[in-house]
Amino acid sequence: MRRSLLLVIAVLLIAAISALYWYSHPLPILTVATWAGPYGRAQDSAQMRPWLPTAPENFRHAFAVNDVWWRAHEAALTSRWRELVSR
Repeated sequence: MRRSLLLVIAVLLIAAISALYWYSHPLPILTVATWAGPYGRAQDSAQMRPWLPTAPENFRHAFAVNDVWWRAHEAALTSRWRELVSR
């Protein structure tokens, strides 16, 4: 009886320590940015910023607004949108 109780306590203690270890360490993807060497700072050295649509030089072309077109088609688009949403 006593041996089985000690075994249960040991298993619970190992499970508690494992849970603390699991929750106290960062996710692996978060540690990539802290690596030293050629693989470190992967996000900074990727050089993808100039091709992203949110880059300042690309953002002015990323979304065009034509107020004249929207005013001319607002009623038709509103009715079509409400019909789509109501399905």
